[in-house]
Amino acid sequence: MNATSHEFYHPIQAQNPWSASTHGPMVQQGLGLEHFLVPNPSSTVLFRARDDRMQTAGIFKGDLLVVDRSLKPHSGQVVVAVKDTELSLGVYVADVDLKKRVLCNGETSKPPIEFLAFDVLEEVWGVVTYGLHKFKI
Repeated sequence: MNATSHEFYHPIQAQNPWSASTHGPMVQQGLGLEHFLVPNPSSTVLFRARDDRMQTAGIFKGDLLVVDRSLKPHSGQVVVAVKDTELSLGVYVADVDLKKRVLCNGETSKPPIEFLAFDVLEEVWGVVTYGLHKFKI
């Protein structure tokens, strides 16, 4: 298996032995994660999640979030949106029939933020493309 800047991973199952001697050249070439995680460097920003409210989406306090401002949001994607001059993290839901957009948060006790002008996307600041978190060691 030849590793390229976009193909550095090796399929592996839990508790499966993986021989570093067999795949040594792949490991030694370097990973080049910036090419994989940041395909649009001029429109990409990194954020840290400040709380656990989005853990239902797999985002935990302290996670590093890769946000691409050049992408158009689609329903079901995690986005960064502007609400009352503050940046908020949530799941974007668009209802074309009702001409309404909603930013759902991870807390069931709080109502979702509703964006009413469906055709104006100024409130959606960027789309979260990756979330990285450190495992407890």
